[in-house]
Amino acid sequence: MWKFVPSCFRRHRRKFFIIGGLIGGIAVLNSYLRRKLLEWESQRTAEFCDQIKRSSHFEGTINTCDSALISFAPKIREIVCSNADISPLVEQLKSNPPNKMQLWEQLKILVFVQAIGEMYAQCLLAILLRVQMSILGGYVFTMSRTSDFNSPSAAEQQQKYMSLVADFLSNGINRLLVPVKKAVESTLSSVPLNRSLKLQDISDIITAIRDSLSPSDSVCLPDVSSYIMPTNSDSISSNEFL
Repeated sequence: MWKFVPSCFRRHRRKFFIIGGLIGGIAVLNSYLRRKLLEWESQRTAEFCDQIKRSSHFEGTINTCDSALISFAPKIREIVCSNADISPLVEQLKSNPPNKMQLWEQLKILVFVQAIGEMYAQCLLAILLRVQMSILGGYVFTMSRTSDFNSPSAAEQQQKYMSLVADFLSNGINRLLVPVKKAVESTLSSVPLNRSLKLQDISDIITAIRDSLSPSDSVCLPDVSSYIMPTNSDSISSNEFL
């Protein structure tokens, strides 16, 4: 029997080599495919985790933006009310002066200026915060994956972006109230004091003021950048904040 095995191998060795080669090739191919499958699964897992981190990061950025907008609301109202202050008029009206009709006209205008101005200011600040914090969030997310996250340039970039909010609060709102006041005065000039206003009348007045501020149906406010961007022309021309 033992003599039969070598003789069988000699007679069919070509077949044995072919079968062995096929088995070895299948084993190598199986090992290669398994390794590639593991690499693909690892890559997909890393991409999925990165996507979750990215989504979580930007959701946190939006939540931070909303929280910041809420915290800035009292400051906006304070600035608007300070610019369109009605307290002096109220004090004068308490003494029943002879020019009380003129004072009431001014009071009517300032009340609408406060309401419309605060609404526009909050909308512009929401736009500014969303855009700037989304850009800054993407910048921080990218830098956090490198060794440059704590570099001076990263901190400087963050400071530049956030300085836009400070400039809008200190200067932009005051610039915004100028066209708002003109639009309110133009619209309310035809509304007498003794007219009883219903909710629909107030809605029509607000719509008329908005239309007066809008140069076209597609633009809610002309030259928005003049209110939310610094007045420093050098910074704007050099795209310092873009």
